[in-house]
Amino acid sequence: FEPVAANYTRLGYYYSLKHEYKTAEKNFNKALEKEPLNHEILYLSALNYFDFEKYDNARKNLEKAVYLKPDFNSAKFYLAVAYDKLGGFEKAEILIKEILEAEPDNSRALNFLGYGYADRNINLDEAEIMLKKAVKKHPYEPAYLDSLAWLYYKKQDYVLAEKYIVEAVNNQSKVYDKDLYEHLGDVSIETEKFSQAWMAYKFASDFGSETSEKKIKLLENKLSKKELAKLNAQRAVLNYKRISALKAGYKLKVHYGGVKTSSFLSVFFARQAGLKAELAPKFSFQGFTAFFNNGDVDFYPQAVKDTIDGDIMLMFDFANIILSKDFPEFLESCDFEFKGKNIIYKKDDFSVTVNSKDGMFKNFSKKDLFDLKIKSFKDFDKISKIPEKMIFKTKKTKFKAEVNINNLSVPSLEELNSFLKGNAD
Repeated sequence: FEPVAANYTRLGYYYSLKHEYKTAEKNFNKALEKEPLNHEILYLSALNYFDFEKYDNARKNLEKAVYLKPDFNSAKFYLAVAYDKLGGFEKAEILIKEILEAEPDNSRALNFLGYGYADRNINLDEAEIMLKKAVKKHPYEPAYLDSLAWLYYKKQDYVLAEKYIVEAVNNQSKVYDKDLYEHLGDVSIETEKFSQAWMAYKFASDFGSETSEKKIKLLENKLSKKELAKLNAQRAVLNYKRISALKAGYKLKVHYGGVKTSSFLSVFFARQAGLKAELAPKFSFQGFTAFFNNGDVDFYPQAVKDTIDGDIMLMFDFANIILSKDFPEFLESCDFEFKGKNIIYKKDDFSVTVNSKDGMFKNFSKKDLFDLKIKSFKDFDKISKIPEKMIFKTKKTKFKAEVNINNLSVPSLEELNSFLKGNAD
């Protein structure tokens, strides 16, 4: 039995969704061997090449698709994008104008051409008409708001530029776009909001902008040490707040009273409900679960609280501070010290270390009592990281735990609903 073109196409589409672009390409090519003149397969194959960043391959397939079906405007639009990616904006402009002649309200085409003009600082009045039309039709679309903001930036109307770029950032709920944050930084420089510019450039850098780091270095000359310490603290907090929900398992190697043992810690986190940490019985002689939610910690069973070592309870208490809404204010109230690439925040006997390069927490400690070092982080998704390897020590009882991540995933909707319901109960 030899699969038909539709089966190969479906496989190609699924592999592309899974970001397995090379395997997707093989399946699309097999489909095209069977039906080389199928404009739909050519189109889907080209979209995979876009994700694969093989723009010339995408161009070739889209040119064939448009030749076979001249009114295929979706293919024509992406052909224009391919031309633009390959340095041929003039050819892209011709195609977009053809689309707009047939579909005057095509928002994607209006945005593409309007932004293309704005970015090149040409035909700005015409670009403004097109972009306002796209935004009027889709007032919450971040890409269109960003384009209109960039148009006003080029027109040196920085008040309107800031209005629309801030709306774009606030409407960006799922995907973090480096260009959008870099634009926010550029606009903020012109409005002399240097702290806002610094944070925007840092986010743009986190999401892959290579030019933002250079802009940050120039900008930091305008900021005091106190402002930089405050901004780095805010950034570190925002970095861990990017995660909306996760579940993870950690392996523990425990050294206590001359005894070595191992155990397991499972963690479930949902931003709106807090964090659940469940320790296996082998670790604490009896198993227990701790629920952290905005400054409160509850134990199950409740009686276990009386059996937990005092030094370890201090760690739970400090975890409460970290997970509470008051933690940013705690950091900002600290004294600080710049030490190489690190910033050390101190208050009373507590100390928190932040790496100013990546904006991640590195160390938490309380004088003479405990020390928690985060040795490395693991990518959770494109925009966030979680601790991968940690070492926790108490200084009086010589308790030491090495904590290494074992598994990590996004909770299912059922697991999330169950956790939210359980916390409410």
